[in-house]
Amino acid sequence: MARKPTAEPDLNPAVSDPTVIDPVQTGEGETLTIKGPARGRWRAGRHFTPEAVIIRARDLTPAQFEALMDDPELIVGIS
Repeated sequence: MARKPTAEPDLNPAVSDPTVIDPVQTGEGETLTIKGPARGRWRAGRHFTPEAVIIRARDLTPAQFEALMDDPELIVGIS
């Protein structure tokens, strides 16, 4: 049975799955380089210090990704 077209086509079905990072947002194979404050900072189940930590974006849930990106005490670079 064919699906009826909706007002906005679902071009990326992974976005609706809360266990999958949006590849449009992060890109496949991208990594995050994260630095925290001198006293350290726990976020997304990990501890961040001034020493850079590299995490593959695909290893994070959307909630973890968002928490890292929205934390004003972390310096996050995406490459």
